[in-house]
Amino acid sequence: MNNEMVWLNGQFVAADKLYWPLDDRGLALGDGLFETVRLVSGKPRLFGEHWARLQYAAKALAIGGGFAGKQVETNLIELAQQNNIKDGSARILLSRGQGPRGLDVPAKADPYLLLRTFAPRPPTRTTTKLALSKVRRCASNPLSQYKTISHLDMVMSRQWLMDGAKGNESLLLDTRGYVSCAGVA
Repeated sequence: MNNEMVWLNGQFVAADKLYWPLDDRGLALGDGLFETVRLVSGKPRLFGEHWARLQYAAKALAIGGGFAGKQVETNLIELAQQNNIKDGSARILLSRGQGPRGLDVPAKADPYLLLRTFAPRPPTRTTTKLALSKVRRCASNPLSQYKTISHLDMVMSRQWLMDGAKGNESLLLDTRGYVSCAGVA
């Protein structure tokens, strides 16, 4: 039985009872953002920096919300307590919300803000061996500077490693050949 709790738009909800509408633009189009925050002793580390980055991206993409950072942080701490997670991570996911089929951004949308916590993963390696990924990030694409929920470049890079690349972490370059990021970090 799954006892995991999540937080959605001001409500604590059992994860197995969570309702997510099929016409949500995040689900249908990847129209949303995320942040992953480390939890240490039940508290989100560097929450202010993560929240500021999420808000910066939300403003650039015109995803509203009106969620107060301090309240979200308080709810995240309570969620970690409810899930009995002292050290681990948390995911903050902001979706534009429901909208009609198609690419047109609705004039008014009510965003979804989802908080979820995770227990720490056991260590899988003692050393990191970088492999130069075949996946390239487009330096001129403005979305490259935001953590969108359409994170498929990272998924593809990870799959490439799992398919037998000679490394356990990918290093992604941009289309000009400059280092962009690592696949996980």
